[in-house]
Amino acid sequence: MAHILVSLDEVDLRYPLRGGGELRVLNRLTLDVPEGGFTAVLGPSGCGKSSLLRIIAGLVQPTHGRRIASARLDDALAVGMNFQRPVLLPWLTVRENALLPYTAAEREVPSAALERLDELIAVAGLQGFDDALPAELSGGMQMRASLIRTFVPAPQLVLMDEPFGALDEPTRLRLGIELRRLANASSCAVVFVTHNTQEAIFLADRVVMLSARPAVVVDAFDVPFGPDRYEGLYDHPTLSALCQRLRLQADYA
Repeated sequence: MAHILVSLDEVDLRYPLRGGGELRVLNRLTLDVPEGGFTAVLGPSGCGKSSLLRIIAGLVQPTHGRRIASARLDDALAVGMNFQRPVLLPWLTVRENALLPYTAAEREVPSAALERLDELIAVAGLQGFDDALPAELSGGMQMRASLIRTFVPAPQLVLMDEPFGALDEPTRLRLGIELRRLANASSCAVVFVTHNTQEAIFLADRVVMLSARPAVVVDAFDVPFGPDRYEGLYDHPTLSALCQRLRLQADYA
């Protein structure tokens, strides 16, 4: 049985409003993030998915309830994050951007990380582009470079906030396959926020669906596919049936 990296126990999150009162974002939400697992979190816009990621990362404290995290997440390089845009420094090459977590933390780059970087560049299909600047890459290649940077320090946990949301569907599909390959090779836990039901089921080992704000878990299930993902799986009958299950949830929009 997988160890739990982060556990949220009946977490509430409330923000004070300028005119008085409060905005309740999360409502007694319970969630476990298992070691090495890939969890997709779905929910309508504005339900608190990004706030949930911040609590998992330890950047925001819940108003009520508990966040229990493994001591392995105490290291500054143990948690990686990806956002909707690649956020690459334009004056650095792909290789230099990938090593930025070590530079920012003022740490020497270990030889194991350099070896891992070469492996990840190959896995992501960026051989020959490691000395290219971001402006010399397509949007999809920039996102791959961003993914490489996230995985180079061998994080225990990767948090992703709709990283493919601005991309066209074919590019999303290809990058999703690359993401699973990177995650499988790194054996890290991933929490992937999206509003795309098909993407969530295609990528994840487990899908968690949230209601509208204040968010509660309205559905959660394990996805019956192995760790390797391929294009044909996108149209698999089981995936389609699980998409329909999620669409029938009254609170989802």
